[in-house]
Amino acid sequence: MWRVAALLIKTHEGHYESAAFAAGYRAQELREEGADTGADVWENIETKVRELERVGYKADAPKT
Repeated sequence: MWRVAALLIKTHEGHYESAAFAAGYRAQELREEGADTGADVWENIETKVRELERVGYKADAPKT
């Protein structure tokens, strides 16, 4: 889920709030459809996006 969170941040051009919103929105959609397991996964990804923001993760940082 960390990798998905990182890719989501990169997809949203480093905008953490936009990435977190997208994950939360998807979780809400799935919850409304009754897909609770999928919603739990996307809520976890949203949490990971916020954690990456907290630690200062940069989506464009070179791999070491």
